[in-house]
Amino acid sequence: MAFMAGSVKSLIEFKIKTRHDGYSDQVSRIMVTKLFIVASLIMGVDWFHDNLSCVHPKDIDVGGEYIESACWIKGFYIYREHEPHHRESGYYGIPNSLSMDGMRPASDRFDDDEFCSTKESNNNKRKYYKTQSTCQKMDKYYFVHYQWMPFYIFSMSALFYMPYILFRMVNTDVISLKLNMKDDEVTCDDIVEFYFNHDVNPVYKMRYRFFMNFVVKVIYLITNISAFYILDELLDYHFQSYGLDWINWSYQNTTLRYDYERRLAPTPGNRMLPSFGMCDLVISRLDVKVDSVDKITVLCEISSNILYQYVFVALWYVLIISISVAALGVIVYLQQHIHVAFFIKNERSSKYVYKLLTFRECQYLEFIRNRDLTMYGIIVKKLRQKHSLPLPKLRKMANKEGGATAPILPNGNTVKVKHHLKHLDSMEDGDSS
Repeated sequence: MAFMAGSVKSLIEFKIKTRHDGYSDQVSRIMVTKLFIVASLIMGVDWFHDNLSCVHPKDIDVGGEYIESACWIKGFYIYREHEPHHRESGYYGIPNSLSMDGMRPASDRFDDDEFCSTKESNNNKRKYYKTQSTCQKMDKYYFVHYQWMPFYIFSMSALFYMPYILFRMVNTDVISLKLNMKDDEVTCDDIVEFYFNHDVNPVYKMRYRFFMNFVVKVIYLITNISAFYILDELLDYHFQSYGLDWINWSYQNTTLRYDYERRLAPTPGNRMLPSFGMCDLVISRLDVKVDSVDKITVLCEISSNILYQYVFVALWYVLIISISVAALGVIVYLQQHIHVAFFIKNERSSKYVYKLLTFRECQYLEFIRNRDLTMYGIIVKKLRQKHSLPLPKLRKMANKEGGATAPILPNGNTVKVKHHLKHLDSMEDGDSS
C-alpha cells in the first residue's frame, strides 16, 4: 500500500518547466492523462481486492463463494421502470419482493402503476391467469462495468497523449530551434540562414506546419469532447449531467438524501451505477441418486460501484475543465495569428519586419523573443538587412503607410518615411550618380 501511495504521488506531481507545447495542450497531455491513470489504479486495486456479498437462500446447499463468484461473472440487474417508485423500496431499481418482476399499468381500477409477478402459480393456474393477465414483465438492465472499467479508463489516458505525437512530428523545426538556441556554437547568422531562408525552409512547409498546429489544437478539443460523450454513452447517458446532479442533490438535507421513504429522488450515483443489484442463477447438481436444477434470484451489494461513483464525479469535473481549456487553446491560437496579421505587422516599431515574413517565421521570432531578447534583437536587425527594400519601393510604402518606420536601409539607417521624402530623393539622386 505504501508503494501504491508513492506511485500515485509521483504520478500527480507536476513540474513547472518550459515545454515544447502550450499550456492548454499540457492540461490534456499531462494533467488529464495522469489523473485518468490514477483513477484506473484506484479502480484496479478495488478490482483485485474487493469482494461481493449476496443474500444466500437457506434451502439450497451451495457455498456462498460460488454464488458471489458466479454473480460477479454473470452480472447484476435492476428494473429501470422502478425508478418512479423509488420510495417503495430500500434499494434503487429493486422491488422489496424479488418475485415482483412485472408491473400492471394504471387504469380505471388502479390509480397508479402496481407491481406484480409474472411467474406461474402452481397452486391455481386459472386464477393466476385471470388476475395476472395485465401484468407486464419489466426489462432487466444489467451492470457489468466493474469487470472492465479500470482497464477502459487506463486506455483512455493514452487517448489524451496521442495528439502530442502529432505535435512533435509537425514541430520538428521549433524543437530544433529551441535546441540550437542553447548551443553556444550556433550563431544568429546560422539561425537566420536555416530558419528564415526559403530555399532551406520552403514556404509550403511552413504553411503546412502552421495549419497542422491548428489541427493539433482542434484534435485536443475533439479528444476531450469524445472522451466525455463516450463515457456518457457507456454509463447509460447519466454521465453528461452527473456533476451538476451531485451538486443539486448535495443541497438537500441528510433525511431527504438517504431516507428512502422520504427522499425526493435516488442519488445520482445509484442512478448511474447502482450499489445493489439482483442476480439470477441456475444451480445444477448431479450425484448418484439425485439430479436437481434450482433457479434462484439473489440480492447482492456491489461495493465497487460506490467507489466508481466518486471516481466519476472527479473525472466529470476534470473533463469539463479540460474541454474548456482546450477550447480556449483554439481561440488563443487563432487570436495570436490575427494579432500578427492585423496588428503586429502594422506596428510602428521594430516589429515592422513581421510584415515581410510568413506566419511561421513570425512564430519563430515570437519563440526567440520569449526566450532570449538579446538574440531576438540581433536576428530582427539581420532580417531587416536581409529584406531591405529598394528606394522606389520605399517611396511607394511611404505614400501608403503615412509615417511608419521603414525597414533598415542598406547603409544601416532607419528613416521616418513620411518626413524624409526629400532625404530619399537626395539618396536616390546620389545612388544614380
